[in-house]
Amino acid sequence: MSEAVVSEIASVSQAFHWGLLELSDADSLDELPDWDSDSGWVVGRHGFLLRVRHADDIEVPDDLEVPEDLGDDEDLPEFLVELTFLRGGAPGAAVTRDVSLEVPSGRLLIGDSDGGTEIELPAPGRWRVQVQAVPEDVPEQVRFYIAPDDGEAAS
Repeated sequence: MSEAVVSEIASVSQAFHWGLLELSDADSLDELPDWDSDSGWVVGRHGFLLRVRHADDIEVPDDLEVPEDLGDDEDLPEFLVELTFLRGGAPGAAVTRDVSLEVPSGRLLIGDSDGGTEIELPAPGRWRVQVQAVPEDVPEQVRFYIAPDDGEAAS
């Protein structure tokens, strides 16, 4: 099998206030299976949830003055997870997750309940999504390799 060309689709940084990233068909109303906190992810027919670093999981510098009565409207810095979306298969790289998803809309929505990024695919159908997560347990950087499903995905 020859190496496929990999090209970047998009790159964004996003805060995840629930510590969970959802990737799914943009029009899907399917519910995902119950959360399995031991594995760090759950997979459904049209999408998956992946544990990522929580937006509030930040290191506050010692010299930052934080009022004792910090209100909801006062902002502290949030941790932003770096997301990179690539078209093509992961080229010999370590893959954390490998899944096949049905994407009848031809669009993937990546984000959480606060919003996200929509990725337009070349066509509706089954798509293989290979995930590289660093670090693996609570990712701060996630790369998604997205390619037509040729039946090689792990799930």
